[in-house]
Amino acid sequence: MANRPILKIALLYCDRALRLCKTARELVAKGDHEKAAEICLYVSTLCIKSPNPICHKESELCRASAEARLRKEIELAEKLCRESRRICPKNYEIKGL
Repeated sequence: MANRPILKIALLYCDRALRLCKTARELVAKGDHEKAAEICLYVSTLCIKSPNPICHKESELCRASAEARLRKEIELAEKLCRESRRICPKNYEIKGL
């Protein structure tokens, strides 16, 4: 029972992360990689708060993608981003972006 509030908070973080991820993907599509990377860095801090270990890995990949994007390594950033979104337990909510 004590974990229930933690799970509710994690779901709020997850919902926020998904919305921001969608925004970041839209910015990438427009070529604004720097702003997208800033959002992705923040998203990674939300995903890590989940008790789900898959989300922890997703957070690492999201952060690595953002860092690669800031270094202008766009192909690597996209690869890491795709992997992060692929393992996201709730990715179905942002599929196609």
